[in-house]
Amino acid sequence: MYICVDRFLLLGSRSLSWNFLLVISVINYIILSNVSSSDI
Repeated sequence: MYICVDRFLLLGSRSLSWNFLLVISVINYIILSNVSSSDI
């Protein structure tokens, strides 16, 4: 199982990293927008 995961990460490390960053940025944006709207 670990070998498969390692191969998958090695094959799609760049795309996975970019997708991960995009997801984090979107989640942070949603959280910030929700917090700002709730505060206001």
